[in-house]
Amino acid sequence: MGRKSNLDHAFVSIEWAQFAACRGIKDPDIFFCEAWRKQIVRQAKLICSTCPVSNECLEYSQIGAIAHGIFGGLGGGPRAEMRRLAREGAL
Repeated sequence: MGRKSNLDHAFVSIEWAQFAACRGIKDPDIFFCEAWRKQIVRQAKLICSTCPVSNECLEYSQIGAIAHGIFGGLGGGPRAEMRRLAREGAL
């Protein structure tokens, strides 16, 4: 704890990120939980649900095809499905 958030480093050059609900969070690992425990995922998604830039965050993850973590309130599986549907023209 007390370390600089990895999310702060990742979003340093993204203008909208200064408004992100996760900015400066003490434990950013909840967004990248390797065990994907339901309680931790719920906690991350709850933070995303209060975020004024969650749509921008989701778009950021989709453009970068980020496979892991919670972005814009969604995990990697649902985001991959969104990318697949977009490629097929279904979105």
